[in-house]
Amino acid sequence: TVPELLAPPRGMATQQSTLPKLTLEKFPAEGSYSALSVTLVADGSGAELVGAVQVSRVGDLTQLDVAKPAGLVKGVYSVRISLVDSGGTKAVTHAGFTVYDGFAPKVVKSG
Repeated sequence: TVPELLAPPRGMATQQSTLPKLTLEKFPAEGSYSALSVTLVADGSGAELVGAVQVSRVGDLTQLDVAKPAGLVKGVYSVRISLVDSGGTKAVTHAGFTVYDGFAPKVVKSG
């Protein structure tokens, strides 16, 4: 079975040190997969950034804590979670993940 991403995060500020937690169901048991990666693919340029991943379990759900990849800048990315197990490579992709400057001024109310 292919893991399913629950309530995918919509974005993060460039100042954060980790991505928002990624929560999945139908994730293989610890030790049953040989490789796991979380890649951010920049829309338009196709540049790929990979962050270090820590896996934790909460009941039937799996949470991935991903360190902010080096070189992450403002923009829109697709988040791809890939793993290799006895059934081959399985991937889940979430498009529209926005990275923004958390210190940039925002218009709260106009006029």
